[in-house]
Amino acid sequence: MSTASAPRADGTDRRLLAGVLLTAGLFVAGLAWAKWWPYALKTDDLAASRAWDGGALVDVARDAPTWWQGAWEFTLAYTDAVWQALVIGLLLAAAIDALLPRERLGRALSRRSSTVGAALAGAASLPSMMCTCCASPVAVSLRRSGVPLPSVVAYWLGNPVLNPAVLVFLALVGPWEWAATRLVVGVGLVLGAAVLAARLVPGRRVDATTADTAPGGVGRDPGPSTGRFVRSLLRFTLTLVPEYLLLVALVGAAAHVFAFDAAWVVGGGIAIVVLLVLG
Repeated sequence: MSTASAPRADGTDRRLLAGVLLTAGLFVAGLAWAKWWPYALKTDDLAASRAWDGGALVDVARDAPTWWQGAWEFTLAYTDAVWQALVIGLLLAAAIDALLPRERLGRALSRRSSTVGAALAGAASLPSMMCTCCASPVAVSLRRSGVPLPSVVAYWLGNPVLNPAVLVFLALVGPWEWAATRLVVGVGLVLGAAVLAARLVPGRRVDATTADTAPGGVGRDPGPSTGRFVRSLLRFTLTLVPEYLLLVALVGAAAHVFAFDAAWVVGGGIAIVVLLVLG
């Protein structure tokens, strides 16, 4: 009996190792293509010019003749700006869901203290440097894998808020205090949101989802599977991408309809509060 189980154990270990290596390769190659290389080129340009030459994408919505044209133009412009990261986000989400050992992944980001787990997840978000919409498939996949909500929130928010490239950009185009302020406030925001999530959903934990796995019992980790990777990728694409397009279109429409100049507010204090609430 032990002799017969040894080959099965060796095969499972090999599949787990292959799944981890494939996910790591996808992470490195995908982010190098979508994020690291473009950011490196932008850093070189900023180091030479010390001036930010970019504009706000939302301007295409504000300048459109109608709200629906603003929604359409903004959706096109925003999708064109982030489609590479969105593709990598969907692929990584499917890889986490289908190729990584869920129990071990959950343990890696689970700690007795939600703050410690959130700090680890926030640190794990530093290399990916995605916006919240592109990081959302990965966050959903982590949650399906049983990762605690505070850690998922920290990873999701840490992508844009703790983005190292943005800190470098700020240091190159402005005073160092800008980058320092963003870093300090960003760490506080990520950890604070994670602690708030733990308070709002105390003790709630999601078991690893196995709705589309092979037979073997509910709650058991079925191990890496190419077929499950394809199914996960289709599921994430068909459920999240339409939501993404709808929300981006709504932002474009709102930017056109509610465009206003808050400079009339004396001192700007009320305008800052209003913008914080809207944000």
